Amino acid sequence: MQNLEITGPGRSVSTQTDSMTGQIPRLSKVNLFTLLSLWMELFPAVEGQRQKSQEKEEGKRGHLGDNEEMTRVSTDKKQVKKTGLVVVRNMKIVDLHCSSEELHAGKIALIKHGSRLKNCDLYFSRKPCSACLKMIVNAGVNRISYWPADPEISLLSEASTSEDAKLDAKAVERLKSNSRAHVCVLLQPLVCCMMQFVEETSYKCDFIQKMAKTFPDTNIDFYSKCRQERIKEYEMLFFVSNEELHKQMLMTIGLENLCENPYFSNLRQNMKDLILLLATVASSVPSCKHYGFYCDKTEQSNEIHNQSLPQEIARHCMVQARLLAYRTEDHKIGVGAVIWAEKKSQNCDGTGMMYFIGCGYNAFPVGSEYADFPNMDDKQKDREIRKFRYIIHAEQNALTFRCQEIKPEEKSMIFVTKCPCDECVPLIKGAGIKQIYTGDIDVGKKKADISYMRFGELEGVSKFTWQLNPAGTIVLEQNEPENRESSIPNPGPGACGRQPISVSLSHRCFPLSVSPLPLKTNEENILGKSYRILREAYGEHAPSQDTCERWFKHFESDNFDVKNKEHPGQPKKFEDQQLQVLLDEDVCQTQKQLAKRLDIAQQTISDCLQAMGKILKEGKWVPHQRNKRQMENRKVVSKMLLQLHERKFFLHPIVTGNEKWIYFENSKCTKSWVDPGQPSTSTAMLNHFRKKTVLCIWWDQEGVVYYELLKPGETVNTDRYWQQIINLNQALIMKQPDTAK
Repeated sequence: MQNLEITGPGRSVSTQTDSMTGQIPRLSKVNLFTLLSLWMELFPAVEGQRQKSQEKEEGKRGHLGDNEEMTRVSTDKKQVKKTGLVVVRNMKIVDLHCSSEELHAGKIALIKHGSRLKNCDLYFSRKPCSACLKMIVNAGVNRISYWPADPEISLLSEASTSEDAKLDAKAVERLKSNSRAHVCVLLQPLVCCMMQFVEETSYKCDFIQKMAKTFPDTNIDFYSKCRQERIKEYEMLFFVSNEELHKQMLMTIGLENLCENPYFSNLRQNMKDLILLLATVASSVPSCKHYGFYCDKTEQSNEIHNQSLPQEIARHCMVQARLLAYRTEDHKIGVGAVIWAEKKSQNCDGTGMMYFIGCGYNAFPVGSEYADFPNMDDKQKDREIRKFRYIIHAEQNALTFRCQEIKPEEKSMIFVTKCPCDECVPLIKGAGIKQIYTGDIDVGKKKADISYMRFGELEGVSKFTWQLNPAGTIVLEQNEPENRESSIPNPGPGACGRQPISVSLSHRCFPLSVSPLPLKTNEENILGKSYRILREAYGEHAPSQDTCERWFKHFESDNFDVKNKEHPGQPKKFEDQQLQVLLDEDVCQTQKQLAKRLDIAQQTISDCLQAMGKILKEGKWVPHQRNKRQMENRKVVSKMLLQLHERKFFLHPIVTGNEKWIYFENSKCTKSWVDPGQPSTSTAMLNHFRKKTVLCIWWDQEGVVYYELLKPGETVNTDRYWQQIINLNQALIMKQPDTAK
């Protein structure tokens, strides 16, 4: 069986559309499933499991006579790692699982799905144990992918000194090699600029921006602190820092072909990139002390709070939606949505009473090419080429491709990274969803072709938005030693002194202290007050502080003209975006045609194309045109064949023999260096009716193993053939001792 499949940064086998062409980088489906499996491993423990663990710990402390038995149970718990699992059918997510106190993730999937796992793909956050693998293989799964780090039965923990972990690893390898399921490591390198794009969008997402608006004067970057802490935490969980130890572990679990460079270095780099991406996305929904998903209506907050999810679980589900958003086909805004439901009784899954319903991201209709539909936003004046009437929203995809029905008697909830628009709000309510978790930055806004007015008026559905805890009160404090040193009186409530707000990161708290403003002149106080009033009134659309200061100086000098001064030079008759639209329609247009359509000089078109970085390339003739899917399939198949050639396949132990009459002497016509006008050397042609010699030859996958040339008059009889077999065996022992028997 093949252990590693590393494909290029192209599109996966099946996406929402048939094209990867776009203006933003996209996360491949294989990497998305892998990241979701890692994130499901971090699913917060439910209260029942926490209480049970606490009771076990108290029981261990109380019964001192059973120390040996308790030590053995504790060792077993440490040796078995918690595992996340993503079940996929036809490249669509069917379910999300994580290990519980009693059951592994693979066993939970067997209990819930049974024989329905046939032809499914399973993505594990760790290599499953033999007890899980044998049942999964027996169910008829198509492919099992796992994260190439410490397996489920840990090899790196202190408890792994026993032989049980190594024996389990050998059993897993034997099950893998003798099963029809394709057990492998699927890691794809991130596309170009993907990491930079994730960092920028994570920092600019609604949740971070809402906190930045609430505390604009914070003197530390809480997002960077959170991100660095997450990176350290996830590297400890999902990465083996010691290279030699990582190689030993890979050899134990049957991945010895990855221990050689460049495969080993590429593998570790891909793992680091995915861990960094997961930490960055997780930091975009920080675990804060005063911030979370709360109900807007204060009079119903106490009643609805009893029915709402714990903040840890709500944040975890929102990060799932954030990961899905990077599969978007919208070139500007990516939106993800996840639907979960809660049963009335405890579940065997590590998610407690919660179970997965469906998920989706905004994309164009299934089977369409990226260029089939308009993709311009509301800045485009021509409404006909805007995207809003063609793109499928994340909530719509989640409802369309849900894997289970939404039961009206159970509490169902949807997590959306952006506020649902007027088109999706009736769908959510009509589907019977009881709760919505989202951000509220766009609530009440009405843009050119999309509106968010209905969300605020929605009734019958509980709305939990990212905001300050309405039940908590923030008491403002001062830093007395600093005030005494600077001779500034302590500010009272409402002044510049504020309470340091703490952000918990993996059970650590980093203070978000707000530095007090120094004593300023009257003009500076007026300027600062004006700037704060503008920020409160216009929010993110307010002018910057530098702009306010510049206009303040204008007004101070009795200059009340608010019109912008015209810049020197001839104004442009067109925008580069108009030229880009024409190029998107047909890239084969000449400069003359473009100049005629825009009614400008051809030289201007030439200068603009050069400034945009466009170059003119000559086309090429091809026998027939292939689409994107055919080219990607050919690339994937070629790489798979190359990897199969490098591994020892079923042809490796097969040795083939044959006998053939050949010419013993085979002269060739030679070439010679002579002066111009001189004849070259001549070679007599061989007689095609001359005598031939019998060649007895044996070969395997790697080449010739042994051969003999019979002398004239000799034939292959029983004794001769027996001696040839003995000679062949000796040659195999010398050349390939692992194949010879």
